[in-house]
Order: sequence, then structure tokens, then C-alpha cells
Amino acid sequence: PFSTGTLRETVNLIGWTNVKDVTLPTANPGTAADHAGARVGQAEVLDAGGSLGGTYSIPAQGGYLWFMDRKPANSKIFVNPGPGPAQVSFIPDVPGTYGFRLVVFSYDNDSRLAFFSDEATLEFAVAP
Repeated sequence: PFSTGTLRETVNLIGWTNVKDVTLPTANPGTAADHAGARVGQAEVLDAGGSLGGTYSIPAQGGYLWFMDRKPANSKIFVNPGPGPAQVSFIPDVPGTYGFRLVVFSYDNDSRLAFFSDEATLEFAVAP
């Protein structure tokens, strides 16, 4: 777990971002309105179910990469970046603003190539 809000982790992604005749996937982390009323101690579900696969589908149990981008200084929350499913839950431990980044990827089973989306962001406030 992070002990402060300043620690960053680098994750290397290997895959294609531009291939002729391939539509890349689109990441959709939802909106702040989806988390209206978020409170400390109550589970919040991050839901990337609105993401689109493009030419190839997103693997249901492993095509979603969530990253925590921002959290209050005293928070000890950590979100495992995955790859994992579209929905990830966490329980906010202190009030403040939480921010997340999402990258999704689709996969061509024949060529064994992964195709990554652009990064999408989500930020919302959590009340005491």
C-alpha cells in the first residue's frame, strides 16, 4: 500500500497503438456523476463496462488496467493495476479527491497482438 499520495509506479505496456485497418479500443471509466454521494467507509465500484473493444474484443477478465492517479495525502488505498476485469472496487479511507486512469486493450487471438486504447481519466470527491 502507498503511505503517501506522492508515490508513483511505472508499468510498461507492450502492444500496438496504430495498425492499418484496426480500430483501437476506447477506454470509458465512467463519470464523476456515477460516484455522486461517495462516502468514507462505503465501497465504490469503478466500472469500465462502457469501454469499447474496436476491431477485437476486450478480454472480459483481463483487458482492463486501472491506475490510481490521485488520492488524499493520508489515504492508504491502493488499486492493483491489473490487468483485470472491468469492475474494480475500493473503500475510501479518508475524505478528499480520488483520481484514476484507465487503459483497456483488445486482443487478436490469431496474430497474438494486443491493441491498447488511449488513457481515460476519472476523478471524484469522497465526503466524510
